[in-house]
Amino acid sequence: MALNFVHCNGRQIPMEVLRRRPNPAQSKVFARLRQLIEASSCDNSEFALASGRRGTHVLARLDELQAYLLSNGVSAEAYQPPVPSGTTVPRDDSGAPALKPYSDARADRLLITGRGHWDISPFLGPELQLPFLEPRVLLGCDTFAPYPDTSREDQAELLKVFALWDSLGLLSVVPAPSNPRSLCRIFGAYKSPLHDRMIGDRRGPNGQEGRLIGVSHELPQGSLLCLYSVKPGFALCGASTDRSDYYHQVAVSKSRATSNAVGPPLPLSALSTTSAYVRFLQTGVAELRAHENCVLGRCGKKAFSLGVGDPLVCGAFSSLFQGDHGGVEYATAAHEGLLLEADLLSPEQRLTAGRPPPLDDCAQALVIDDFFAVCQLPASNLIGLPEAELQEVLHSSPASECIRRAKTAYGKVSLGGSDRKDNYGSLRYTVAGAEVTSDARLAQQGTVLVGAPLAKRFALSYVSLKTSCLPAVSEGLASSLLGGKAACELSLLAACAPLIVTNVAVPYDDYVYCTDASLAKGAACRALVGKDLSEALWHSSPRRGPFARLSKEGSPSKTPPSSPSFTTRSAEVQVEERQAYSSRGVTGRAERQVEASSKTPPSSPSFAARNAKVQVEERYAEDQAVAVQPSWSCGGASQEKVQVEVEVPPVSGQCFTYFRFAEVQVAGRAVSSQGAANNSAEVQVEAEARTGPRFSSEVSPELDVTKPAPLEALLCLIPRRRVRRVLIDLPGGPCAQERHEENRRASRAFIILEACHRAGVPCLLRQPAGSLLFTLSPSPAPADESSAPGLESILVDDVLLTSCWEVLLAWRWGSKRHINALESDATLALYKRIALEGGDRRCAIITDSSVVLGAHSKGRTSARVIKQPVRKASTTVIAGGVYPGLSFGPTRWNVADDPTRSEPLRKPSGVPLCYGLSRDDLRALSALRGLSKPRANWVRLALGLSTEVTGRALGSYFEAKPFDTENFVELIIAFGRDLYNSGRPYWHYSETINALTALKPALRRACQGAWDLAFTWLADEPSSHHLALPPILLMAILGVCLAWGWVREAAIFSLSWGALLRISEATSATRGHLVFPKDALWMQSYVLIKIDQPKTRGRAAKHQSAKLEPADLVDIVRMAFQELPKHCKLWPHANQTLRRRLDAVLKRLGISGSSSHERGVDLGSFRPENDSELVRRRGRWVSMKVMEIYLQEVASSTYVADLPLQSREAVLYMAQLYPEILKTTMRWNENNIPSSSWWYLWP
Repeated sequence: MALNFVHCNGRQIPMEVLRRRPNPAQSKVFARLRQLIEASSCDNSEFALASGRRGTHVLARLDELQAYLLSNGVSAEAYQPPVPSGTTVPRDDSGAPALKPYSDARADRLLITGRGHWDISPFLGPELQLPFLEPRVLLGCDTFAPYPDTSREDQAELLKVFALWDSLGLLSVVPAPSNPRSLCRIFGAYKSPLHDRMIGDRRGPNGQEGRLIGVSHELPQGSLLCLYSVKPGFALCGASTDRSDYYHQVAVSKSRATSNAVGPPLPLSALSTTSAYVRFLQTGVAELRAHENCVLGRCGKKAFSLGVGDPLVCGAFSSLFQGDHGGVEYATAAHEGLLLEADLLSPEQRLTAGRPPPLDDCAQALVIDDFFAVCQLPASNLIGLPEAELQEVLHSSPASECIRRAKTAYGKVSLGGSDRKDNYGSLRYTVAGAEVTSDARLAQQGTVLVGAPLAKRFALSYVSLKTSCLPAVSEGLASSLLGGKAACELSLLAACAPLIVTNVAVPYDDYVYCTDASLAKGAACRALVGKDLSEALWHSSPRRGPFARLSKEGSPSKTPPSSPSFTTRSAEVQVEERQAYSSRGVTGRAERQVEASSKTPPSSPSFAARNAKVQVEERYAEDQAVAVQPSWSCGGASQEKVQVEVEVPPVSGQCFTYFRFAEVQVAGRAVSSQGAANNSAEVQVEAEARTGPRFSSEVSPELDVTKPAPLEALLCLIPRRRVRRVLIDLPGGPCAQERHEENRRASRAFIILEACHRAGVPCLLRQPAGSLLFTLSPSPAPADESSAPGLESILVDDVLLTSCWEVLLAWRWGSKRHINALESDATLALYKRIALEGGDRRCAIITDSSVVLGAHSKGRTSARVIKQPVRKASTTVIAGGVYPGLSFGPTRWNVADDPTRSEPLRKPSGVPLCYGLSRDDLRALSALRGLSKPRANWVRLALGLSTEVTGRALGSYFEAKPFDTENFVELIIAFGRDLYNSGRPYWHYSETINALTALKPALRRACQGAWDLAFTWLADEPSSHHLALPPILLMAILGVCLAWGWVREAAIFSLSWGALLRISEATSATRGHLVFPKDALWMQSYVLIKIDQPKTRGRAAKHQSAKLEPADLVDIVRMAFQELPKHCKLWPHANQTLRRRLDAVLKRLGISGSSSHERGVDLGSFRPENDSELVRRRGRWVSMKVMEIYLQEVASSTYVADLPLQSREAVLYMAQLYPEILKTTMRWNENNIPSSSWWYLWP
């Protein structure tokens, strides 16, 4: 009933309709829905109404609302007085502790089991290792974000917390920082009725530090399991383990512990009872540099005097705070490195966000401190087993083995966990927030469900029904129920709670589909591609459907998706572009300022968020509309402003891994500090650019480049151009063998210099006066060549082009509506057809509508035009068991466009790239998306020419022993048929046979079948030869060319016609091949053309020449080529360009060119029709028979007579004007008037 209600756009279904007997398709829908409901009720365990972390909060708000309404005389019954609006429902959080999810930290409630013993630095990469050891590399300009006020904290309770930390070895004593923004605060988050989880409020330090680019973007969500495919008849067994108090088991450096200073500052004597107090004094005495001052703290300043007073200090947490913005990156990367050493989390089996699920029967995933694995087991082997035997089988599964190996790795580093929560094998479990129901009997029926935990869904269903019965709702309750839906929507949500799951055991469809619609017709086509290719297409489809703009009303045709205009693109297409752009690794997820002053070139990005006018944050797609209009300027040192209009909110914070400037081993005053003395404009630029830290042991021992961590960090950042400029100070004095420290530092400097040289990063070496090293000149920074993203997908384009498509549905629309509504209805019709054919399948659908792609992917839309079709589509896919994967395909390749325009269905064309590829190769090919139209064409051409994709190399066939002659001849015949279907000329095929038989003489007698195809080709394609050009038509062509200022084109045509040159001989010649009368000291009136490589086939002279005698043609050639340098080519462009120019001239005269189907005038037609013997001699043909093949005298004589009257009049008119045009253009040429302006000089 709920699905029918939504399908009918919120209208009730008449009762007499429900009394009808269901047809077979409807009966299958009922059976499918019943199976989902039974799967939800097969668990006999009870569930709590307060499921989830906010369950208690929601129930309390519901009770408060009911009590308030009853106190005002309002109940759920009818005919009640109106509910008072604008009043506040009293809120009482004094009940269960869960009603106060956050509270002040209390030592007796904080649950801390870690002791900060695990050193994770060896498991971190160079990008994370250095900021983990030394947080000062993250410092940048302050964002002035809110920070906690620690002055109001209870000092007595804080001392109890410090005592708890000290007992666990997690307390450090550090000098109180001068800036209160550098202090942290701790509070408790509800965990259980007896304990709280400790959270560190590091908003102040986090605001001062830059953003990290780590591995958190790869953390899988529970919804990723919905994409995993389970084979029919198999169950999905799961096993998991997690680490207890994982963050607090991590050991940190002294610098990072100092960054966790907790306020308010306390007198040093207040911590005298702690062991951290003793260590603090010992460290101060050991580092004593004078009789009264001790160098302590993070900034290397004078902290206090040991002999006078009671200095202020702070307690610092010597482990990772839950609340550290980089804690997730450090913890996840370290956990990943540990498991990789145990041969876990291999790329072939790992579940990772943003990538398709693995193809293996066993999959593994890591979510910060949780590690889980799933594997497929035959359901037939599990049915009927006793509980003990079933558990034994599950505990011996591959997933359980992965957990045991992980536990072994944890034991080696003493990384504790919650053993009571470990799952060594189960068929009903929850991982990453997703509940998997894979009972053996359900799995044998082809049902393995993945969804939100059933208890949470039912609890939400109960609260939703209770709320929908009330005549009013409070703000606190509405905000907890998915944004405050209406009572009708809450009821529908409650009724459909058992259906909010995904059956991961449904197979992939053997067909791939495409849909399209015009204002007159709609259509859907399909092609048989197999399950492997269908799977690759389904996984390559986007999973998010952001906002999409509707097409303009009244537009008869859709905007082509290949249009370069950004303003006509829909939002989700732009989001897909940003996803493909960010996956290249050029800019990562960091935000980049895209408007720079004229003093700063665009290749030098800056990172300040506060004062930048426009910023772009390149990250994964969100439900936001983005419209980008780039206007990049390229030039020298003085660059114009780079302006981009972006509709995204500004994001604060900087990125650690992007530095405009970095200093290494600076001994004197830092260059970055000297920049602060500049004027305000330069200070603003410097603040926005943010220089890097000084890599020197004087700043911090962790920044000494003689140590591995900072050196690896620089060698990681420089090749990725995340450091724009580097300054290296060399050590002073001679580099002698006995001074090992200076030599080691110098070697590190040259290693960094070599890395900068290879990456093209400007690097300057500065040497002291006493140094004997030479000075190196800086290298210029290369221009930032960032390619624009696009929309194309190689796999989708290949399927559209090369598959054998058939029309599945085609119909006419009954009324005129918006084009996007028609496109949505066309996709809806395809859903219904798939559901009627049985449903329960994953099908790949290609559409050229960005609106359909966005709205149908997310299942909702705010546009009224397509709201009803989207509702019908959502209910149809739920009831029909259809799991569509929509992909974008360009309109020019969309086969479904043909039936909508009453055109015959196009035939397959080109070489299929996906033929014969494995599942892994198809998965890799599907990753080539987000390309522009030219790039997609080039990539497809490159793949088509690659033997690894399209087949074997020719030499491999000839080297095979024994040589399979019959199979090779079949390949030649298939090649010939492909040439014929592609419209290639006959000689391509015949010359191929001749070349192969010459290379392999044993093929000569076996190629009879190939020659039979050649003879059949000749019979179907009678030969046609080039038409000889009549003189009057040449005069008209030359007149048009000169009138348009196309002097070179007219000269090439004159040479080809007057000197009887092949068009390739004319276009490949240079000025040095021409001998003008001026070159011969006026001893001749004609032009000679030297021909280096004549087409003689070894039967005539190898050195030939041609002569151009007509005076008017000589004048044209002299005007175009006489003043050129000797090495300059007569035609510097491609022959295709010349062919286009000729077609444009012929079109102006009303004559069909080479692009028409009938043989007309083309580049091979520039042959005169004069005296046959004279033509043969000047054309250098061996015999009259050879000449007759190339020239057709009768066709040339009758060509003009066969032209339409309007064309003949145009030819005659231009031929009459030709002498005057030639005379005028020669005068303009003598006066040095550019030919590009001739068109504007005609009266």
